Amino acid sequence: MELNENLKKYDIKFYENPDGTIHYENAFLDGDAKTLKDAFTHFSKKDLDWELPYFYEDIFDVRVGAYEPALRDKKSKGRKYLGKINLQLDIQPSWGTGEHSVTYLSKNRDKIKDHEKWIKKMKRDEAIEKFINKLKDGLKNAFSEVKRKLSGRYQYEMFYPEKTRNDLICSHCGNIIPKGSYYEEYQRQNYHLECLWDSLFNEKSDHTQETAKDFFYSLKKYLRLWPFHGLDTKDDYKFDLELVQSNDRKFKDLV
Repeated sequence: MELNENLKKYDIKFYENPDGTIHYENAFLDGDAKTLKDAFTHFSKKDLDWELPYFYEDIFDVRVGAYEPALRDKKSKGRKYLGKINLQLDIQPSWGTGEHSVTYLSKNRDKIKDHEKWIKKMKRDEAIEKFINKLKDGLKNAFSEVKRKLSGRYQYEMFYPEKTRNDLICSHCGNIIPKGSYYEEYQRQNYHLECLWDSLFNEKSDHTQETAKDFFYSLKKYLRLWPFHGLDTKDDYKFDLELVQSNDRKFKDLV
């Protein structure tokens, strides 16, 4: 077993206050908790192994032992002694002796509360950063999924317009798709081309053909700035635009 001669004892001792709450302390810690269980949540082996070197600049090594309950009743400063967590640390002052070091705090116990506030702020900032990164990742994944759907899956199901051989009914607006006009069949439903774009890309389900057409034509302004909303469908739009304009010239009185 490797021995570290620089390890020194910094046991965390626990006391019961007269009101039943818990006080804990060592050379650089000083805090309170509602119950002993609550106090222990601050001092799991995992937390101590990771947090102590992270939040105290001069801690080089950490050895966390078991909790030892008191063998007999003993009081200190009016508090009942409950037991201790065995803790050994290798302190390296050469790493730093500033306000966030065991070296400093053990000599300036009145600054321990300030250090605890600093730790809480660091954890809160880290939690916020994690939340923001998670949110960004979520948005990025959602965007990728939308793009996959619109430029991946749909490319095999739409943008293959055909000419009608008979009058059909548009599943989006309910109007006639007249014989001899270009239309799209998507998921076994028939659509005006502009209505399909309105349904999939504008995510509307109750627009009239005229409203759908307004949206469809509004996309022309994005041709120089494509992709519109990340849609990798510029060529498809240009192709459909020509067909919709052709339909309009032939059947403008039906809209």
